[in-house]
Amino acid sequence: MQSHLLLDSKDGFQVYIRKAVLSDLFDLVNLSTAAFANDLKTYGEGPVGYDSVFHMKQNIIDHYTFLIYKINQATPGQQNPIGGIVVRLDQPDTCHLSLIFFNQDAQGLGIGRKSLLFLRDNMFKHISTWEAWTVRDNSTTKKFYEGLGFVKKVEFTPKAVALSFYAWKK
Repeated sequence: MQSHLLLDSKDGFQVYIRKAVLSDLFDLVNLSTAAFANDLKTYGEGPVGYDSVFHMKQNIIDHYTFLIYKINQATPGQQNPIGGIVVRLDQPDTCHLSLIFFNQDAQGLGIGRKSLLFLRDNMFKHISTWEAWTVRDNSTTKKFYEGLGFVKKVEFTPKAVALSFYAWKK
């Protein structure tokens, strides 16, 4: 498993990204469940499979699933998982960003942005379009996607929660 440095902090830690393996399963489910707890509380649901061991296992096996982790200088070699990303290739030139999640301490530090830019520029260079669904009323998520250059394409309400569809073109 090759890891790639995303951030070398002056605060004594580094953040890395690598492709997830089955031994990361429970860390990813726990991180995802905690990250989407507010969506569950606010909207009554989270993304499909965000809290499911079965779904996350299928993501690791069938799709591109990444673990983002931190290493502190005080404990070198110890990987502390802080987030994850699940990407599906629905078409040869299109990535669907199924899940992106981080623990609360890692949010707002630019790690999600650095992670997606790394994936776009290194792992998925051939992809021209990225897609993502998000809760329409989540202003933090809206700001995140729009800050990366995603453009809202459509909104709809399949159930009780209104969703927005975003696309990101190279």
